[in-house]
Amino acid sequence: AEKAAKSAIEIFEKTAGENKMALFDAYYQLVRIYAAEKKMAEAKGVLEKMKATLPAQASAEASTNLKQAAAIIDHAGGKFGNAEKTLQEVLGERQEKIGLSSPAVVDTMVHLGNVLAAQKKYEKSLSILKAAYESKQKFQPEESPAMIALYYQIGEIYEKAGNKSEAEKHYRTALEQSEKIWGARNKERLQFIDSFAAFLRRTGRISAAEVYEQEAREIRDPSKIIKVGH
Repeated sequence: AEKAAKSAIEIFEKTAGENKMALFDAYYQLVRIYAAEKKMAEAKGVLEKMKATLPAQASAEASTNLKQAAAIIDHAGGKFGNAEKTLQEVLGERQEKIGLSSPAVVDTMVHLGNVLAAQKKYEKSLSILKAAYESKQKFQPEESPAMIALYYQIGEIYEKAGNKSEAEKHYRTALEQSEKIWGARNKERLQFIDSFAAFLRRTGRISAAEVYEQEAREIRDPSKIIKVGH
């Protein structure tokens, strides 16, 4: 993703006069990537480029993206209070202008839910992430990678909040949905299988965890498949 974003930036920088907003959007994506990788200096450097690139007559959406980029960096840098405040502002502005059921609003809601969870405000985090999931259902198929990832993420917050039964429900549903999308032996499922196996171990169900761990080994290397009767 980082390589693709940098390639796009190279192209847009050559024609910055014609593609200022395209360049701005590419910078925004790179900020997100750097922040996720905890490359704080790089993320802050790209944020400054975003500010310099933002046209004088920029749309309200571009301005909110600039705010959100700053909040994403604050979150990655542990400045959770600043990030929460900024994301609340961005969410309010976006809801007022484009309504609740839009990709941009849902994106902000997910970021805000993550920031709240980082501060152990689990009830608030769950409330906003579940609202994000419901909104996302209106424009994205339920059996899609993004929906599965968000549903699994809600399960993770439930676990952190101490509600293991709800966590397990979300984990299992995400696993089932991932099989419907990719098939049982697809490597895209490994992140969910590995995480669920770890959850089972954390909750003392070692034998059940080993079943999923074996499944993961077989997906990674088909030669590890245990043939019954041999």
